[in-house]
Amino acid sequence: MISEVLSSIKDVAIYPIVTLLIFFAAFLGAVVWTLRLQNSEVARISRLPLDDTFGSDHEGEQHNG
Repeated sequence: MISEVLSSIKDVAIYPIVTLLIFFAAFLGAVVWTLRLQNSEVARISRLPLDDTFGSDHEGEQHNG
C-alpha cells in the first residue's frame, strides 16, 4: 500500500535528497558550533553532569533528591 501511494506522488524521488541535505546542513552546523567553542565554555559544559546546582538563579542551593 505504501509503495502504491509513493508511486502515485509526482517527483517523489526528490524527498530523500532534500531530507539528506537538511540532515547534512544540521550536522555541519553542529560541527561548526562545536569547533568554535571557547576552551572555558567547554570546561564549563563538561562540569555540568557533575554539578549539583540548578543554575545562577539558585546559587548555593543543592538538589537533595
